[in-house]
Amino acid sequence: MKHVSILLFLASIISLLLESCSSGSKSDFSKISKDGWYAGETEKGSMLYLRFTQTSDDAGNGICFIENGKAIVSSGTFVADKNGLEFTIQNQTTNLGGSWQIDSLRAEIKTDRENKLILFNFEPQYIIPKTQNRYNESVFDSASRTEVKYSKASGFYSTKPVKDMNAESYPTIISEVINGIANNLFAEDLDLKMDIYQPRNDTLQKRPLLVLIHGGAFIVGDKRDDFQVKLANRYAKMGYVVASINYRMGYIFLPNAYSNLERCIYKAVQDSRSAIRWLKKNSKKYRIDPNYIFVAGNSAGGFIALKTAFMNNSEAYPSTEGNLFMLQDDLGCLDCSGEYRNEKFKIRGIVNMWGALTHIDMLDKDEKTPLLLIHGDSDRIVPYDYNYPFRNIDENFTAFFMNKVYGSKKIHERAQSFGFTSKLITISNGAHEPQVDDENKYTPQFGIITHSIDSFLVNLLGRDSIAIEGKTSISTNSQTTLYSIKNYKKGSMVYWKIEGGCIIENRIDKGFVRVVWFKNANKHSIKAVEITQNGKNAYSPLVEILLK
Repeated sequence: MKHVSILLFLASIISLLLESCSSGSKSDFSKISKDGWYAGETEKGSMLYLRFTQTSDDAGNGICFIENGKAIVSSGTFVADKNGLEFTIQNQTTNLGGSWQIDSLRAEIKTDRENKLILFNFEPQYIIPKTQNRYNESVFDSASRTEVKYSKASGFYSTKPVKDMNAESYPTIISEVINGIANNLFAEDLDLKMDIYQPRNDTLQKRPLLVLIHGGAFIVGDKRDDFQVKLANRYAKMGYVVASINYRMGYIFLPNAYSNLERCIYKAVQDSRSAIRWLKKNSKKYRIDPNYIFVAGNSAGGFIALKTAFMNNSEAYPSTEGNLFMLQDDLGCLDCSGEYRNEKFKIRGIVNMWGALTHIDMLDKDEKTPLLLIHGDSDRIVPYDYNYPFRNIDENFTAFFMNKVYGSKKIHERAQSFGFTSKLITISNGAHEPQVDDENKYTPQFGIITHSIDSFLVNLLGRDSIAIEGKTSISTNSQTTLYSIKNYKKGSMVYWKIEGGCIIENRIDKGFVRVVWFKNANKHSIKAVEITQNGKNAYSPLVEILLK
């Protein structure tokens, strides 16, 4: 008997607990979300939409409408409690007695009418998110830096850091390095490395890549030169993946042996292409969008950047084929050095900072890669127009070692003659490396340079504005209205904001919505934001809707 009493007691406790849990889950309206609409089919082909504006444990109320395929509907009010649902639209009240079972994603009422079950599902409301001004300004606090080896190749050296290099110190530094090379004529296998900068705490899966190539007359410089580090951190914190590369440098200075410099430049171009192939092959690991690869270089790096984009194998220097008398081996094709030689890539834009082309016909009408050219018109190391390099030493001396080259002005003129995108930023009275002064302090020109690069890159990432297509004048007998983004870009997400209506179908990943408009609302409008896979935002203007 004692055991029976204990069992009865336990059963009563369990029953009370179950009843408590059950009653709590049935009609606890505080679980209702107030951030969107609940939709349920009350009659065949007719959907009742509820939006709760106030809730408590025992009841909730808000606005409602019936969607029946028409573009214009009248909104009303409703009250829901433990006794059922009552709603009023256009002075007509409907009462559905019954019991509720509720959670945040659905509200289910079992009505007294033939025990009919109406399930109200929460309709996702893809509200326009608070977007960052990514690519237009710094949106991350810091960037990480990882050094990787991207290739191995034969050369003299791939790094020679020089402190405090500017237009005035160039001649002295170059002379010292020339003497050093003359004492070491032997090449060796070199590990070629790059630094990869990424924004910390970034969750985006496809980010544009900016490859930086340092300057130094093809004989000095390093991927961690101060200018490179400054640019790399800037653009990583703006949302880019940035790769600052080292490449093979050094050549033997001999009278009339211009082929030595040509071969040095060619090897550097091979290395930059090798680095880009490596990055494209590893794009998933570093979350790079391979459709958006940009290359930027200053001085010698500008030469390399331009040739990386515009040189093809038929335009290679004859000297790259080798010369037994000059003890020069065959350097092979442009992609014959490094790994992943069959990996193809496309460059979206080139930033040339006070670099040049050795042969202007390398830029032909079929090559439409957009150009940003930044150059001081008083540059005597790399000419702004067409002339010998290093005219600050002696033109007769430089002509002994080098040919004339085509500076940014000539490149811009040729690009314009072919009708493709080219922007020339001329720094008035600007010398070589105009971003620093004779004491290697950054000048106001640094801001001009970076702002020019900012706008050039972001404009190539995608459009800034979008247009909404759909009816702006709606009549009473119209069917529910479809709105879409003109020239929707596959893979983008589109977010909408509606005033005076409701989205009843939202294809956020297809760029369209279906909308009903409230007849009794004071204002009706729609706008949208498109967010591409690389995080670029494009905005539509606010579109006013007229109800007739």
